[in-house]
Amino acid sequence: MEADDVGPLHELRYWQYILCRLGSVADFVQSDKFHTVIKILTAAQSRILKLWAEQDRKLTDKINEARDNVKYLQQLEKICQKFYENDMVCILIG
Repeated sequence: MEADDVGPLHELRYWQYILCRLGSVADFVQSDKFHTVIKILTAAQSRILKLWAEQDRKLTDKINEARDNVKYLQQLEKICQKFYENDMVCILIG
């Protein structure tokens, strides 16, 4: 018997969770409060902005990765659902 935390549907749920979490971070980064902080750092010519730009790029990359994985795994979800709901005999018989 396979553990409940393996397989394509578990992987889909994992990436949906990651996408949700990263989306929350992105929402904060796009908030007025955050933009105010960036404006202050820009006016102060802070070196932190260079570090932030790299982190922002990484965040965007991770969001894109999660979105792509969710999209791909959702295509498999309908097919794989049969394996989770039925035993192999039912699947083979049709």
